[in-house]
Amino acid sequence: MVKEKDEVILRMIFLRITLFLFVSLLLTCLLVFNLSFYKIIFEKNKIYENLETRGVPNQEFIFAEENLISFHSNKDALDRWRYNDKEYAHLQDVNKLFKLGIFFLVLSFFLLSGFSFDQIKKQIRFVGKIMIFSSLIFLIFALMFSQFFELFHRVIFSGFFGNELWLLANEDILLAMHPDVFFRDFFASIISLQLITGLILLFYGKKINKSSFLGKSLSKN
Repeated sequence: MVKEKDEVILRMIFLRITLFLFVSLLLTCLLVFNLSFYKIIFEKNKIYENLETRGVPNQEFIFAEENLISFHSNKDALDRWRYNDKEYAHLQDVNKLFKLGIFFLVLSFFLLSGFSFDQIKKQIRFVGKIMIFSSLIFLIFALMFSQFFELFHRVIFSGFFGNELWLLANEDILLAMHPDVFFRDFFASIISLQLITGLILLFYGKKINKSSFLGKSLSKN
């Protein structure tokens, strides 16, 4: 009896983690592969103007960005001629991270298919709470973004991939296309989207639990 109860608890925890992972990765993909969203950040931070001073027309810049998105979504090969050897090699490492993210997104989707819709609904409120809490944690990182961004690169690229390819020079076109302010705004947008989604899930989950409670009360009566 105790063993069965433990299995139920472990299965519930597994469902919560999987659901949180799926929703978080899905939200990230909605921004990562969204060129229109990129354009908003480019406009806000005057990246178009900065590239034009370096002789890169707006349309050429957009073509390069479209190619990057297609490359990271495994639709097209990367335009090798646009980048120097260091930039090209770094983008290959970045692409591996994208593939890993997509893998876990697909994996979490298939793992969720092993649960019923009712089981998933019951955990929506809790997952909403986790998303709100994680958003507040990431907000702290956002307040010291430069240090966090550097630490991320040192852990993932210097540590995991074992190289310093991410240390680009000021004249590198890849750095001009994606300066630190680009990633800062991108990170802030992901936090905002996750926080809003968490609030929606919390509200929706509360509504579901209330309806379920009322249904049980009526059935008893």
